[in-house]
Amino acid sequence: PLPGQWEPLFPPQPPSLAPDEAELVASAPLCSGILQHVQDPQVRRSAYTAMHSVNAGNLPVLHAIARERHALATSLGHTSFADMTAHGSVAGDPEGVLRFLHELSAGLRPAAAADAARVLARKQTMERAFAGAQRNESDPTTLEAWDVEFYRKVLREGDGERAAEASRRARLQARRSAGADAAGQAAAVSADQDDPDDPDGVAGADAALAAIHWPDYLSLRNVIGGIQTILREGFGVDMAEVRVRDGEGWGLAPGEVRKFVLRHAEEGELGTVFLDLYSRQNKVGGAAQYVVRCGRRIHEFERAAQRSRAGRAAASGAGEQAAQGAEDGAGGPDGATQRSAAEAGIENAGLDAVRRGYQLPIVALVASFPRPEGARSALGLGSGMWDAGVSLSLSQAETLFHEFGHALHSLLSRTSYQHVSGTRTALDFVEVPSHLFETFATDPRVLPRFATHASTGEPVPADAVAAMLAQRRTLQALDLQGQVTHSVFDQAAFSAAPMSVACSFLHPTTGQIVLPTSHEELASAPAAALTGAAAAVPAGIDLSMTPETFNSSVVLRETMRRHCSFPHVPGTAWQGGFAHIVSYGSAYYSYLFARASAASLWEKLFEADPLSRQAGDRYRADVLARGGTEDPGDTLERVLGSRPSAASLLRRLGLHDAPDGERRR
Repeated sequence: PLPGQWEPLFPPQPPSLAPDEAELVASAPLCSGILQHVQDPQVRRSAYTAMHSVNAGNLPVLHAIARERHALATSLGHTSFADMTAHGSVAGDPEGVLRFLHELSAGLRPAAAADAARVLARKQTMERAFAGAQRNESDPTTLEAWDVEFYRKVLREGDGERAAEASRRARLQARRSAGADAAGQAAAVSADQDDPDDPDGVAGADAALAAIHWPDYLSLRNVIGGIQTILREGFGVDMAEVRVRDGEGWGLAPGEVRKFVLRHAEEGELGTVFLDLYSRQNKVGGAAQYVVRCGRRIHEFERAAQRSRAGRAAASGAGEQAAQGAEDGAGGPDGATQRSAAEAGIENAGLDAVRRGYQLPIVALVASFPRPEGARSALGLGSGMWDAGVSLSLSQAETLFHEFGHALHSLLSRTSYQHVSGTRTALDFVEVPSHLFETFATDPRVLPRFATHASTGEPVPADAVAAMLAQRRTLQALDLQGQVTHSVFDQAAFSAAPMSVACSFLHPTTGQIVLPTSHEELASAPAAALTGAAAAVPAGIDLSMTPETFNSSVVLRETMRRHCSFPHVPGTAWQGGFAHIVSYGSAYYSYLFARASAASLWEKLFEADPLSRQAGDRYRADVLARGGTEDPGDTLERVLGSRPSAASLLRRLGLHDAPDGERRR
């Protein structure tokens, strides 16, 4: 049975249906629920097929987009839309993109094979109940697209329990080793051993894990406090709440929008961030960071004009405050001195920095987090306290950290010109600061610093953190294979030779990308270039396919054969609902590329000590402060000593150079 939250999605059933039949609308929420919770493989197959068939009508539109973008790119002198998009990126060109994706795909194969083996072992056991049923066509020895979500749910519970047990055992052993004498050791043991029938405390660990409720530990006050702690200890930056001036909250009720000012002890004010975090009617969902005003150098001629206008205003009786502004040279960057209260608050933000000739950045971090009825912070009234009754899920807390990573990129950037300030940089680099800052949110050394229980004040148990991290690793190699598949398909769709890109491979000796143009060349691909889902190469592959003859279903099928552990499902059209192909056309790889770059930076700067001031200062000076003023590839190479690679991401995820058993836990 499905959990209760899915029951409202069931429409009224026709009376003519048999007791074991149901007629459903193929909505994504309902089909997703079926894929996660229904054991019957035939029901899951029906849900998967229905969910990924409803968008087939979009395929002519997708093919038209590919043709028109190719025409646009070639008219501008590029070989393809993918070539045009890669211009100025860290990857450099489409070959650099494909090399990264192929290296990541190859690195994932051993771990993905281990994931697939785990699923099949459990599948063969669980589906015996359906063996012999006339309508059961499932092959328990084959991994299918509709298996992954269900068996992830089955397997992750055990992964979490084992991780919690291992964490508890390690803590117990550490206490035993630290015991100065027999009495101390006995005390350490008794602290973790209350049940003589459970000498290692495993049952207690499992019970604690089952009882963990993340929102109890993640009040909004705690999460904001965690960000403040990281900034203060790791970057030497104080993030203080200040009163929202009249008009600054874009017309919302007091308390809906919060205002924080970032300040450095030696440099003074750095910038301002407004937080608009709660959902409301007609507000766009999701979370994002918006730049209200970019940082930039204020030129002397602008400051002279400001002083002149302020002087004239003072002479005409505009008031003593305007005269003081003329003396200080602290008027707004555009020279106006008499404004509404809201404008005055914006323009006078960071008075000390303006005097030094720099326009301070202002950003807004917007989300749509639900808020309990009647819960409201008193921040807008100047108390400086967040309402502890507003709590976030762990995923929401990570989202806030992620978006704050973007905000820091904008706030700590120090560029002369605003068009290269902060996040105005290469598409495959812009997500690097956000992914890196998101990493702080679940680091076992950082998370307990701010995730404390609303009632007891106790930090989140180490066992629960270990379990959470282990559960996230369940079947993660299969997940990453999916992202690689989508990224290669995206590159193929906007290339000059879609099928050649889909069938591309790394040359075994030169390491160069090979785009096969003949079946003989295709047959020369090493066996390792195919995943476990691939069989013999079909003879009907049209390697001469062009944007004019682009067939997305065939290209997707061949892409999956090379990068995915389960085969394409005939008759489905997943790509018809791939919205990123419009908004991130030929740049979908940038998500994985940014994660790899962030993993490299974390490994280099923060792995040893996530709150290292030395690491934070270097990251700020060598990465964030530069905005988009230089090739971000050069930025990364200067900090890392080399360009980022797929290996960094694999190491970060525990999928590189690890025994199979360690990859899974």
